[in-house]
Amino acid sequence: MRMTLGVAAVLIVVAGSSTGRSQTAALPADQRITFSAVKVTQGEDPHAYGIELHFWKRAGSWVGFMNEYTGFIADPPAGRLDGLQIDEAAGKIAFTAKLSLGMTTAKGTTEWVRTKDVYELTGTIDKDAIAGVLSKRQADDPPGRTTKESVTLKRQPHDSTDDTSYDQWIKTWTLILQVRGPKW
Repeated sequence: MRMTLGVAAVLIVVAGSSTGRSQTAALPADQRITFSAVKVTQGEDPHAYGIELHFWKRAGSWVGFMNEYTGFIADPPAGRLDGLQIDEAAGKIAFTAKLSLGMTTAKGTTEWVRTKDVYELTGTIDKDAIAGVLSKRQADDPPGRTTKESVTLKRQPHDSTDDTSYDQWIKTWTLILQVRGPKW
């Protein structure tokens, strides 16, 4: 089953305080916002690599989901953004997410189990992009085995034909997580 999610976003930057600093206006509510760093290869057998983040702000609260494309163009692994914090006034974002990108052998056995990939992002968010440090590790790894990389995810254009409601969006993501979400 392949589900396609549309994208939407508008973030307004307004001239701010008397100190000359600009100030970020509220991110749009009751619509999807998507930021992506996914790159697609060209050719007969295209592949996709990178992170994509999906957000919705409803009644002042944020909900978010993450995909990581690891080769296949369709149906990337997915996870919910836990502990999602977006400080609109300061332009800051932070979250943790759990995904299962593949299979590995359980420590000390030959049994195959799903990977337990943990992501943490801290960074900034503005009208055009999310930039920050993305940390990745396996849940069972000892401290110090975390990899960190600087990432920039660009806001995706709004699809003016998209009329998906919040309830439909949550229902779609619930189904996506049942099929492609972490199982741990």
